[in-house]
Amino acid sequence: MDCIPTEVLEKILSYLDLPQLVPLSHVCSRWREVITRRHFQPYLVSQEFSVQKQLQAANWDRVCQDDILIRSLFWRVYKHLEEAWNNANPSRKDTTVGVFSPGDAPSHRVTDMVVFKDKLYLAMEGCVVNVHDINDFQLIDTLEGGEDVGGEHLTRSCQVVRHCNTLAVSSPGRDKVRLYNCETDEMVGEIETRLGPIYNLAMNDRLLVCLSGWSCLSWRINSSSPETVRGQFQGMIPDFQPSDQFQNWLEIHAAVINNTWLVTRATRMRTQVGIGDTRSVSFLHVRRVGPDGHIGDPIRPDSAAMPENVVEMNSMTLSESNLLAVLVMVKGGGSAIRGVQQLGYVIQVLDVSSGDMVASLPTESILASVQMPVCWRGEKLFIKIVPKPVGGFYSSEEGDEEDEYQISLANWDITTNQLSSIPGAQVGSSTDLISVELARLVVVSTKFSHRPLSHLEFDSDLETLAHMEADLNPENGPKFTVKVELYDFWNLAES
Repeated sequence: MDCIPTEVLEKILSYLDLPQLVPLSHVCSRWREVITRRHFQPYLVSQEFSVQKQLQAANWDRVCQDDILIRSLFWRVYKHLEEAWNNANPSRKDTTVGVFSPGDAPSHRVTDMVVFKDKLYLAMEGCVVNVHDINDFQLIDTLEGGEDVGGEHLTRSCQVVRHCNTLAVSSPGRDKVRLYNCETDEMVGEIETRLGPIYNLAMNDRLLVCLSGWSCLSWRINSSSPETVRGQFQGMIPDFQPSDQFQNWLEIHAAVINNTWLVTRATRMRTQVGIGDTRSVSFLHVRRVGPDGHIGDPIRPDSAAMPENVVEMNSMTLSESNLLAVLVMVKGGGSAIRGVQQLGYVIQVLDVSSGDMVASLPTESILASVQMPVCWRGEKLFIKIVPKPVGGFYSSEEGDEEDEYQISLANWDITTNQLSSIPGAQVGSSTDLISVELARLVVVSTKFSHRPLSHLEFDSDLETLAHMEADLNPENGPKFTVKVELYDFWNLAES
């Protein structure tokens, strides 16, 4: 083997994937050097920001020639970082970014979030976006809504989506989308639709998709160059035609997109319900996205409607390898009680290119735990496991631990069909917003707390009455607390 020219050896090794190359790197020093230079170094270069930041802190860069350093960092990313998620205790820091009363909700409630490099974008109800530095949680910028909307809309929740350097933010009126450059936080464009309220946004490298009026509206963009975005309208595709069978006054419509596919999820209400029919019907439409941004017709229209045992569909996420995970409530998904089939939640994993069911992750019953898909990271699906509440629905400052839902995080590996818990991270609510990166996890929670009124006896003295009056003060009333937590899986906590 020593007589093989280096160019030939490199060519042979180029046909192998990384799991095959790892053991071959131990064959001899020559093979180790070739694999380090031609495969381990490019692997490090391809990592996302959360990892690259740690690599650069270790004196690595994209033109690094230090083979020992490259191998050391490769093993830390390739193996030890994955082990840290399942076994280690990550370092953790948190801060409170807001405390408000229920009446102040329109300007303080967080409805969505995204992360870009070391910036955290919190979308507030009312469509103002606060930008925080992840390192110290300080507020560094505010992306204002720029308009005032009356009470004609049901909600003023703000949605944000990001791809590469482009951030899309829905407007208070839900009729516009503002586009920002994440590097500078400058607004680079605005898109407007007169079709009706925008219900959902999705974005890939070349398309921004808005769902409105049971239709898919798309605009041509270049997400890596936000300054070139000018909102080139691509077209409108009716996702559902008007029908006497369904009511059209309420729109439950969502979309996910990757480089190749656009998937829309919808729930429509029947106008007339027959014997054995469900009140609602759920649909999944899968469309191919062309290199030029063209969106095709649904590829399996005859099977778009879900079976009758599907009561509703909820959150969904699409991987870059075309796997769709969707939360489905089904009749008969849980155990039978007195011969009656109960409702149960199931995460169905589908290959959208073929329509085949890859896996089904069921829960015992709607009254037990619910597994909710969060996002894909490579071949792993991150899941929130939400059990039946063990305490009350409200928490007090003195008894937080007793009233928590005890929600946990886990990941499911498609290659091994293994569900592994993530013991180092804590989630306080099923509505917590989560951003998963390879080296870190960001959790944004909004927690409701109350102070119970002092017990008033018939013969209470003046001091007790004074405490009672203090408890009735609005300043001491129920509060919402918005907290941000950062879990660092690269830099582990000390034992």
